[in-house]
Amino acid sequence: MKCIDETSNEIQNDNKEENMKNTVQEESKEQKEEKSNGQTPVAKYGKLSVKGTNLVGSNGDVVQLKGVSTHSISAFPQYINKETFKEMRDSWNINVVRIAMYSNPNDGYKPELHNKVKEAGSYATDLGLYVIIDWHILQDNNPNTYKNEAIKFFEEMATQFKNNDNVFIKNSIYANTVNNINKVRSREYGKKGIRKFYR
Repeated sequence: MKCIDETSNEIQNDNKEENMKNTVQEESKEQKEEKSNGQTPVAKYGKLSVKGTNLVGSNGDVVQLKGVSTHSISAFPQYINKETFKEMRDSWNINVVRIAMYSNPNDGYKPELHNKVKEAGSYATDLGLYVIIDWHILQDNNPNTYKNEAIKFFEEMATQFKNNDNVFIKNSIYANTVNNINKVRSREYGKKGIRKFYR
């Protein structure tokens, strides 16, 4: 009975590996077709917008963003390079990269990292990828603690990428049992700090 189970498991594992190979082959075929037409994700979909509950491209086609996050760029700056982004676009079939700028110095924030964010945005643009620039509030406990730094960051990035249809700038506030952010403070932050960028 044990041998039968092991054989069955081996067959199932072989089938899973074969399915994975087929999936990769299908994705590679689709990517080759896009490349032959000179179509990167941004070239294919253009400027994105929201229609109803869907994210759509400039041609009206529904778009699903699929990609990776850098985690903290202070901890892993080595992954901000054009070759890595290109490899993930061509081999992993991603169409977006999220650049996480942690706002707390204890989490690695340094003003010098603004240039690393700009590098990432430029690489993604050159490769026809969408990019999400994320001011990431995690362990600060109060989003207003670094509100002035946030405003400077948003102003700098909005100026740098004002003509880019592929760049999204967002603010993440994570509230959980470990990091309990007061809702009133969050509303205050939104109204007085970041709201001006949405006018």
